[in-house]
Parts: sequence; structure tokens; C-alpha cells
Amino acid sequence: HNGIIYQNRFYEVEAARKKAVNIFALPHFTANDDSYESSGLVIFKNDAPVMELNQEETLIYSIATENQTSGTVFIDNKEYALEGLTVQHEFNFEEKLETKLNIDIKLIGNGRPNTKIATLISELFIKSKLKGADIFMFGNVLHKKNREIWGKAEHDYYNIYKNSQLAVTVK
Repeated sequence: HNGIIYQNRFYEVEAARKKAVNIFALPHFTANDDSYESSGLVIFKNDAPVMELNQEETLIYSIATENQTSGTVFIDNKEYALEGLTVQHEFNFEEKLETKLNIDIKLIGNGRPNTKIATLISELFIKSKLKGADIFMFGNVLHKKNREIWGKAEHDYYNIYKNSQLAVTVK
């Protein structure tokens, strides 16, 4: 068996706690005879699932949103110790909304998968634009950090988001 939990009391409580933020991630799980295993995340927009993320995409999502800042991570089937993470956002809005995502990540292990991380974040961004779901919550960050640009974008944010651009730097 596998599935997700939605349209239940958890979602109502989470929606109230987040005060009308309409993008949520809930775990997707697989049920075995006597246990449950997480198989990724499901992204919700309002009360409907819009995207399923596999384990690798879930890790990338967790890095880009700073939800996972330490622990053991697997990238390209290689094990790394994640010992530090900071994410900075820069925004520009001329003809299109442009977001620069600067990620400083400290990974201990063989190799430096920085290019792979940047590529996977960019791919996930494109998928989310096609679904009209701002999964990285750039709108919230923009609202908090740059009121001037948010004032230009808030009236039609999701259409602006669908046409936005992202540049990712991982160091």
C-alpha cells in the first residue's frame, strides 16, 4: 500500500497555523506489513496535491528551502555528511521576475556534487512552474525581504511566477 494523507484534520490545523499559506508539503509513504517508509513528499496547492517528489527531489527541496541543514544525505548514490547550509535570495523584477538562489553548503564526503544540486534545483523549479506551485516559497521570501518588488508582483504573483527565471549558485 502507498499513499498520502490529505483532506483531513492535519491539513486544517496546518492551514490555520500557516495563516493561509497555500503551498504545503506532506510525506508520501509506503506501508509494509508492519512499518511505514517515506518515499518522498507530495506538494499541495490549496487542498489539492499538485506534485509528487521522489527521495532525491525531496532532498533537493529540503536543501533549497533550508529544511535540512545537517545529517546524512545521498546524492548520486554517494553518501555525504551535511554539516552546514545557508541559502540567500536575490530578486529583480524588470520584464520578468528573476530570482538568484545562492546556496553555501558544507558536505563531507568524496566529491563535490554542487553542479548536480544546482541542476536538480533548476529542474524542480521548472516542474513547479508548470504546475503553478511556488514550492520554494519565493513569494513569501520576496514579501518579507523586498516589499518594493512584492508590491509590483503581488497582484498577479502566480502568473508572474510561471514566467519567472531562476539562477542557482551552489558553493
